[in-house]
Amino acid sequence: MCSNTAPAFGGLNCSGASQEANTCRLARCPDWSPWFNGKCSGTCGNGTETRVRHCSTGHTKDCTGSSSEVVGCQMAPCGVNGSWSLWSTWSQCDVTCEDGHIQRTRTCTNPAPAFACLNCSGESLETSACKLAKCPKGTDAFNEPSGFREATGFGFHEVTNFGFREATGFGFLEPINFVKLLTSNVLKSTLQETGPLQPGPHR
Repeated sequence: MCSNTAPAFGGLNCSGASQEANTCRLARCPDWSPWFNGKCSGTCGNGTETRVRHCSTGHTKDCTGSSSEVVGCQMAPCGVNGSWSLWSTWSQCDVTCEDGHIQRTRTCTNPAPAFACLNCSGESLETSACKLAKCPKGTDAFNEPSGFREATGFGFHEVTNFGFREATGFGFLEPINFVKLLTSNVLKSTLQETGPLQPGPHR
């Protein structure tokens, strides 16, 4: 300030700057250290941990903010043991008549095993017996088609699916629509002929 003495009666003002700046150094302002992480609460997968920090003055109240907080943490994935799905519905019986089998399945996908853990124990396939209506006559253990009948000696071999009857020992093959009678070792038939008799091979 140009006041010692102030210019007067047309005198000159003071020369030079009216203020001057210089540096000064005081004690460091309080500041937080980096965070220090604690131990994760879980041994695998996701968990939580508490981390802390310290004020540079040694007094927490000198710094602004909290000195600790809880944050999430993640470990290696947890292993998963396999578990069975529900059983499927039973299949249809594998035969069309009498005794057969049915089956059902399940899969180890509820959940599937992961990260080298255990697979499901037990079976994935289950079978059971099924019983349907009795098979029609003419279907037997030799799997002869329905409509075949054979007897040796004074009998006959009938193929009703094709409309032919072959009589053994009599030497004829005849297209017929017939009613059969077997009496006193002689084969007699009441025939409704559909065509002329034709010679057939002798056996």
